[in-house]
Amino acid sequence: MVKLLHENKELNDDCLPYQTRFLMMINDISIDQQFFKLCDELFETKDDNTMEIFPKQISSFPCQSIVSSDIWYLYRINIKTEKDKLGFVVPSKLDELPNFCLYTGNNEMQTVDIVYVKTIDYRNYRNQLEYFAKYLFENVFNGIVNSLHSIIEFNIEHSSFKLLPCLLKSESDLNEIDCERMLSICNRLNKSVEHQSPLSMSELYVAWHLPHKPLYAIMPDTAPSKRTSDLWVHKTKSEAIKTYADYFEKKLPNISIRRDALMATMKAVSYPRINYLNEVSTGKKENKNSTNDYILSQLVYYPIELLHYAPVNQADLKLFYKLPSILVRLTQLHWIEQLRRLFASKLQIYSLTNVEQMRTPVAFSDCLTKIDHQPVTPLFITRRPLLPLTLLTYNSATINNDLTNEQPSPDILFQAITRRSCSEQMDNENFEVLGDSFLKLMVSMALYYRYPSASPGLLTAKKIKQISNENLYRLAVQKQLKNYLNVKKIVFRGKDANWLPPGYKINEPELTTGQQYSHQNAKRKAFSDMIEAFIGAFLISTNYITTIKFMDWLGLDVMPNNTQDHVVEPPSILRSNIATNNNIQINEIMKKFFADRVFAEIETKIQYVFKNKAYLIAAFT
Repeated sequence: MVKLLHENKELNDDCLPYQTRFLMMINDISIDQQFFKLCDELFETKDDNTMEIFPKQISSFPCQSIVSSDIWYLYRINIKTEKDKLGFVVPSKLDELPNFCLYTGNNEMQTVDIVYVKTIDYRNYRNQLEYFAKYLFENVFNGIVNSLHSIIEFNIEHSSFKLLPCLLKSESDLNEIDCERMLSICNRLNKSVEHQSPLSMSELYVAWHLPHKPLYAIMPDTAPSKRTSDLWVHKTKSEAIKTYADYFEKKLPNISIRRDALMATMKAVSYPRINYLNEVSTGKKENKNSTNDYILSQLVYYPIELLHYAPVNQADLKLFYKLPSILVRLTQLHWIEQLRRLFASKLQIYSLTNVEQMRTPVAFSDCLTKIDHQPVTPLFITRRPLLPLTLLTYNSATINNDLTNEQPSPDILFQAITRRSCSEQMDNENFEVLGDSFLKLMVSMALYYRYPSASPGLLTAKKIKQISNENLYRLAVQKQLKNYLNVKKIVFRGKDANWLPPGYKINEPELTTGQQYSHQNAKRKAFSDMIEAFIGAFLISTNYITTIKFMDWLGLDVMPNNTQDHVVEPPSILRSNIATNNNIQINEIMKKFFADRVFAEIETKIQYVFKNKAYLIAAFT
């Protein structure tokens, strides 16, 4: 090819072109970009490592602006295998949400379905709902709210998380709130056990004199029993302690212990795990047996006078401890649904698929490991991470995608916004790598189409500006996508707790301990990575054209349109006056050169036949 160009007087003796390439003046920084950069650097210079504090979306729910109203919306939480029905009320109607999974004992997935029931008059239920919510999070859930030193307090009116849990009546009347049962649970607080006879193996009890209130379960009649008059067998410093009754009366002087009374034979019960978001490690799997999952080994004996009923019984304890994980997934999917609607409305290339058409529940696992080999149909494919390895051209860039209606599913979008630091079962790193590669390809192709005669140095400089982290961060800000990023691991309790319970408000939001409930922090590069992950998510779940349309909506220069908003003609591959010949002459020249230089052997080695042989020739020129 070099020899041919030299013979046609296109190259001089130094194999350099006589003609000077068109020097493209790169002045592609728009007014809004310049203004953004000016504001960004007004007080300090920022880079990829600059930390940003931004709101945590799941602490604000629902996302619609709430108008003060007494009409609230009742929802039922259907949990597979659970007979008791949880529910909740919210002040505005929610978008339909897909089914999702929790990970229970032995890492089995349990499907959860959120079902709209009806509207209610909040005034008729307010006291019961608020009392029940406060009772759950301050008495049932160990450690979520510390009454004495907590930075959060119950205040539904000023809470950013406006949701109140409830119980629904039996299957014959599932559409009604079970206020009677909710009240009976709340009335258990500090309720004394009066006699030995009502002790039940399905119940839970606490020894009221112990400061940390551990839970105890009654053992069956076959277990060894003791009476208060039995000899005290443990070490003691007092010679006056002869019996169990003596020991407890010495420990609690104001309590009179009945002599020769049968004591309760019990074992300590640990609280169930509160995080059902992910699978547990192999060494920590729960026992699948229903009643003895959390029962420890050593027997203990207490007089009836020292026993109170625990805040809930064993069955309710297991049921309620799934509620925090359900609410986390509920709020996350609510915001993912807002993201799905945003993309569908802005791209206008596919119609948003109804969640009822989704074939499988959202498992919050790595979508790249769930390859669906089924053909794409108009019914929503929730997992189809197969790259669209078809011919990539701009010929159909203006054609709508109505035939397949391909679009990113909720689980793919959730993975695209999730960082590894969240400790989920997936992260967006592989999506980011894929999106980064496709971004570079499409920006390069657009530049190649639009400026075929520009120098490589100037094209590279323009490409670098487009794909830079600084530009991607700016797009995330301008398209209001920043707050969707998911950075922090959910911690329900302890000193690092960062999950705001529903109905609670932060007393001192400006403090660091207050901000961990309402805000996250991440480096600027994390937002750029999320934009690349979005591109990768679209690429594996849709097709080239939909992905390009998404990138174009973001503001990336990937569509080589002319002033009439039409895709420009592809540039000629030939850079000499050969390109001015007619097609027949060009084809003859290409065929002869292709045969003379034995380029067919290259096609054989790489196992690919070029439709346009000039591309292969140009690659070696």
